Amino acid sequence: MSSISIQTLKDYTIRLLNMSPLIGALSTYSNGFSVKIDQETQLILIIIQTPSAVPLTESLYFDIYQTLNVGLFPLVSLIKPINMKLIARTGVDFSEARAFAYPYLNGTPQRLHINNLDHFIIKQSQYKVKLMENYFVDMSKIPVIAVQGMVGSGKSTFINFLMTVFNSFADCIAIDPKMADLTLMAQKLKIRCLTPLKKGNTDDFLNSVNAELATAVDKIYERQSLLLEQPSTILKPYYIFIDELIALKGLATSKPVIQTFDRLINIISILGRATSVRICVSGQSYNVADSISSTTRSQIGMAVLLGKVSDATAQFLFDGSVSGIVVPHDGRVGTGIIAVADGGINETTILPFLTPTYSLN
Repeated sequence: MSSISIQTLKDYTIRLLNMSPLIGALSTYSNGFSVKIDQETQLILIIIQTPSAVPLTESLYFDIYQTLNVGLFPLVSLIKPINMKLIARTGVDFSEARAFAYPYLNGTPQRLHINNLDHFIIKQSQYKVKLMENYFVDMSKIPVIAVQGMVGSGKSTFINFLMTVFNSFADCIAIDPKMADLTLMAQKLKIRCLTPLKKGNTDDFLNSVNAELATAVDKIYERQSLLLEQPSTILKPYYIFIDELIALKGLATSKPVIQTFDRLINIISILGRATSVRICVSGQSYNVADSISSTTRSQIGMAVLLGKVSDATAQFLFDGSVSGIVVPHDGRVGTGIIAVADGGINETTILPFLTPTYSLN
């Protein structure tokens, strides 16, 4: 962003807050607050002079976010933090020693359009996978990926994209209770795919899945032993793709079989991070009773919600409210929000998300 645009961003922010009743009678005219733009860290800093007649609370922080979020769009897109971001300022008077900080992206999130998927894949690695224009995720830090979306949201297309990319640097296995999109993609990529037998018992399929998960757990224990002996060993990632998790568990009627499945998923999600054994699941919902346990949920490193975005649809995957997030729409399916916990710049933020478009060669 140019210096002129930085000044424009600052001016618009000041105008929005001066006209807002959020901070009472405070204004820049009375030196009640000031605005700084930290271009290096891409933060908008709102500095309210203290002592202040307006309590500096988390509620005020998010009220200001709501005001700026739409008001500054599409000049910038504010990234909604999960928690209040309060920045300590040094070298200033104590009355200005703290600032509300709002992360932003220049412009709006841009969908990634891939013309040549093979050429694109060559440039990807587990440490840096491109999901949008100027947006990358370190998959090596993410033990569990969860994608949620109703029918027609673009969920299956995105899962197929991930499996195609991951297959270039990892070993993969697919589990598809519906014998649909994931099965077709697995066949194209020559990835082993578990599907129900046409005349099999409803518990048989989940039993076969449990056997595969048990093999993955054995792989984890083997890799743990290897790392104890040779800590510098670089392990090839191993991904387990599970489509429509609720449908998978719904096929079974035996409680012990379902409990075994949950236990194995918990073990993989907890121990898989250090041993590069990872899970990618999709589903229409992720309530604890019908899909994943709270243990596995706590290990989700990348959460994606496609389709309708609301507190009701996001409550099982995302911490805190998602209201007010502006999701750009370009007439295509595959829009929603994403949250990534990779220990980097993406940490503790919820971002509008547009899934990549691509054509199979």
